[in-house]
Amino acid sequence: MRTIRLGALLILCAFGLCTFGLTFAKDKDKEKEKDFTSGAAENKVVSITATPYLERDEVTQAAGADLGPYVTAMRITVQPKAGTLRIDRDDFTLLTFKTGEHTTPLSPSELGSRTDITVKAVQVGPDGPLADHHTPLWSVPGMGNTVQSGNGKAAPTTTTVVNDKKDTAYKKKDPLVELLKQKVLPEKETDQPVSGLLLFNLDKQKLKDLELIYKTSDGPLKVRFK
Repeated sequence: MRTIRLGALLILCAFGLCTFGLTFAKDKDKEKEKDFTSGAAENKVVSITATPYLERDEVTQAAGADLGPYVTAMRITVQPKAGTLRIDRDDFTLLTFKTGEHTTPLSPSELGSRTDITVKAVQVGPDGPLADHHTPLWSVPGMGNTVQSGNGKAAPTTTTVVNDKKDTAYKKKDPLVELLKQKVLPEKETDQPVSGLLLFNLDKQKLKDLELIYKTSDGPLKVRFK
């Protein structure tokens, strides 16, 4: 009897392990086949659908590169309904009701080449007010330069700050920029459906807090997500 009971117990355990294995495998398949929520809106001139990617790994998979933790992506399909339509990424705005922040899409070049603050140590000429001082110069490319003196007054300098992004070394094609140009929603005139990504400088948000706004000649379209 004990042998029979032990055998039955082993059979039950084996059956339980098989069931667990099948359930685990199904769960893994569900993860791979994640169903992303889409939203849609339309008017007389155009219809759009939008699929948001909020998690960093989702954005990375959609864009083909890791863009960091502060990028939200939307896959957009634009369908003209009344002839030729001019598609411009700047006509889209992403709004978060959580903070009231709203942002327009980033261009590939903004994500691939970011301008940094330039810091240089300069000495004002012999006739200048700071002739005997070595004072750091903080400057932003494209803006005027100032030196902070010891008494808190700003003294002008003739030092030229070179924007390194314009140097020869930076004229080479940025691989990330070239990749993103193939991924983003193209800007053009068309009467055919067009699809692509919009990339926003916005950290992870809850889906229910987001609204995508698209400016059209027939008024704004607003897409909410549930």
